Amino acid sequence: MSEIEKKIDARLKKPFFTEMLTMAYITGANHSNYLETVKKWAMHFREILQERNLIKKIVHRPKEFWNFKGKKTIYNIDGGQLSLSITGSATMGVRVGVYKVKPGDYSKGREDYDDSSLLTSNLVDMTGDSHFEEDDDYEVDFKKMLESSRMIMEAAEVIKQTEAKGKWEDKPKVNDLIFLHGPILFEAAMYHLTSDANDKFPSFKKEFCDSILQHAPNYILNEFKEWRKDDDNYLRTFIPLYCEIANYLKHSKIPTYGVVERSVNKAPGVVSKAMIGELYGTRARKVQFEKRNFDFSWNVKKAGHAAKGDDIEKVFKSYVLGDPYLFDLILDEGEFIQPIQVLKQNPFKWPNFSSNGYFEKFFNYMPEPYVTYLKTSEFRKPIRVETLNILETFEDDLDFVFHSAKMLPQYAFPLGLDTVDKLAKVPNWMKHSLKNAYQMRMLRALINTGNKDYIELGLKSLVPNRNGFNRP
Repeated sequence: MSEIEKKIDARLKKPFFTEMLTMAYITGANHSNYLETVKKWAMHFREILQERNLIKKIVHRPKEFWNFKGKKTIYNIDGGQLSLSITGSATMGVRVGVYKVKPGDYSKGREDYDDSSLLTSNLVDMTGDSHFEEDDDYEVDFKKMLESSRMIMEAAEVIKQTEAKGKWEDKPKVNDLIFLHGPILFEAAMYHLTSDANDKFPSFKKEFCDSILQHAPNYILNEFKEWRKDDDNYLRTFIPLYCEIANYLKHSKIPTYGVVERSVNKAPGVVSKAMIGELYGTRARKVQFEKRNFDFSWNVKKAGHAAKGDDIEKVFKSYVLGDPYLFDLILDEGEFIQPIQVLKQNPFKWPNFSSNGYFEKFFNYMPEPYVTYLKTSEFRKPIRVETLNILETFEDDLDFVFHSAKMLPQYAFPLGLDTVDKLAKVPNWMKHSLKNAYQMRMLRALINTGNKDYIELGLKSLVPNRNGFNRP
């Protein structure tokens, strides 16, 4: 038995592979040989990737690596919602934090923090004929609005820092790093507020747009360079704004990455699908890349015919073998795959795409990310790292991600992103203490009324499993 086969056998006994086995069983397919099949394909792709030098190795060398002496600045960006865990309360706004740190600098300026907050009432423009709050022409999905606002503010924070429009006057240099906690790019159409009843779109307020387009008037897209008044309501919606910001990130010379700690186990995953498409030259991969005028990421020898690649995709789907599980089996600690371009945007989900609508042209403007999986610990699933622009420093930047993740051995995620994640959110102690105080005050007021119906209603709203609350 080869060394890699022994490793894969051991990895298949990890607790989260039991979860994957359960998910596969739920599909109803015959999985009596499940582990054998998963092991077979893991070894198959490990061999193929290794033969083509598509697996890279990082050596853990902390004493040698952490020698920056304050000459490198790391910007860690994460967003959160301004909300309190109180019954009946809605999310109040969106908050984005930036944790700036200079490794090896022991002065007072070694680290600092900045944040931006925006109330939900200051997001959507409720004036003019683009918003009918009293009518049912369309329904604004509140959750979607919050998610899209958070996403766009996080990405726009890169622009703010790059243009030195935030707290600090100094701009990031080409040897610095910017990290986003989460994907570098999402599927835009999923978060675009629109109406099926008519062509009126709820646009963002002008003040909000000005706050995220800090590089004005040096826009990237012609639609923004030649901003016409007639297009104002359209340009101040999610897809055009997100597309403009994404193109700024793509053309930036500052290394910028999105780091994802928990990938969704979709089968086949977007990276697995891209990998199979490139190694086997599947028809779907060719057609999609020709339409988008993209080149293949890996200029390597094909592993087989296109039909074989289609069959492998079906196996992955049947056995619920997604990206995080596959690459955990394939990769050793410190290894990552050569970055590959994935396709996140689906043209059929874009508004008005089939009827030559206004937003169709933005589909072709939207860049697509390059993605890799990096295994930072044998005891954690590999993390996904995304970027819109492969720079010469890519492997050195992955080296930094790996070493910063090794500083949290029980978590295996970059320390700076873990720090900003905590800083950008309302602390749990504040939310829980306020919730408890609110509930006690509410219940005391209800009990003082002496009304049995009021008390019962209050208990039902606050206490889960009401049947067991006062059982004798």
